[in-house]
Amino acid sequence: MNRIFLVYEQIVKHYIERIDSHDLNQGDSIESEEDIAAAFSVSRGTVRKAMLELESMGYLTCSKGKRRTVAAAVGMSAEERYPMVSCRVALMLLNRSEYLEAILKAVQSCAATLGWDLNVYYNASEEAEQDCIAKIRQGNYDGAIVVPFRRRGELCTNNYVRLKESGIPYVMIGRPPESLMCDAVYADDYSGAYRITELLYKKKCRKVAYFYDSTMDSVVSRDRMKGYDDAALRHGQRELFRYDVRDPIFAARFGSFLEENYEKIGLNVYSNELFSVIRAVLHKYGKKKKQDYEMVAFFEHSFEDNTRYTVMKVPKEVMAHRAVSLLNKRMLSDGGKSVVHEIFEVDLLDV
Repeated sequence: MNRIFLVYEQIVKHYIERIDSHDLNQGDSIESEEDIAAAFSVSRGTVRKAMLELESMGYLTCSKGKRRTVAAAVGMSAEERYPMVSCRVALMLLNRSEYLEAILKAVQSCAATLGWDLNVYYNASEEAEQDCIAKIRQGNYDGAIVVPFRRRGELCTNNYVRLKESGIPYVMIGRPPESLMCDAVYADDYSGAYRITELLYKKKCRKVAYFYDSTMDSVVSRDRMKGYDDAALRHGQRELFRYDVRDPIFAARFGSFLEENYEKIGLNVYSNELFSVIRAVLHKYGKKKKQDYEMVAFFEHSFEDNTRYTVMKVPKEVMAHRAVSLLNKRMLSDGGKSVVHEIFEVDLLDV
């Protein structure tokens, strides 16, 4: 079952879970719309839509001129639905990064609330991942949450077939290939790339190019490339400009594109990690000013020169919380049901 969560729905789910788990209790005030917008890196309008939804559901109440507060308890608490059971759980991550540190902290916080015995493994290579999965299979674990290693962008499916054969339920953070049947939570990369491309045309760009790294997650890259392709073709762009920064002749190909296009261009970038390479070519060909180009990237911080750009916010903490919730259900009651994919919409913001 696939379920796409819009940005405001992610905020709704976050507060429902906090209220159900008694992190917020009846009468407690919640954060201001401004603070919530900053915490989730979304617009005030998105927050307001989520707050109105929570009010209509009976979770929050609002008096004129005052902050919203938690209303009377709605339904069963999280403890009543899923009583605390001591479970031994493995969390497998790639090497430390800002993205994965956020996931680690979110999972650790949830695990502490649920009383899990959580152990963390790092799978920075295919061999390390094989070793991690062997330890999980042999370690008497009740479940696992995994962020998979991908060799030249491809997930090592056999590693997860072995994990599934062991009978240990697991949830993947990241989109699995169609051949691998497992519970998963991940961002909606197709719609994100489509919206990026649409935004660039709205910003008066005459042509839009897509930049990626062929060594990165191939599933994500294909989804984002398809989103770019569809939006560009919809806007009548006859030629698709896709650039792999790992291509030995990347600079020459991109430079040729810059020389042939004197009007404002749009850059749809897979990751902020690619921008230093892109910027070097832009500067070489005289594209240094904001009026020369617009850029939107899948990342969360501004660049060293503090120039403002539009970025895509991936809801990593919310995805981590949902991974914990899915795994908890699997370990306690849902072992025989079909796999679940929860897909989260990403949001546009300026940094």
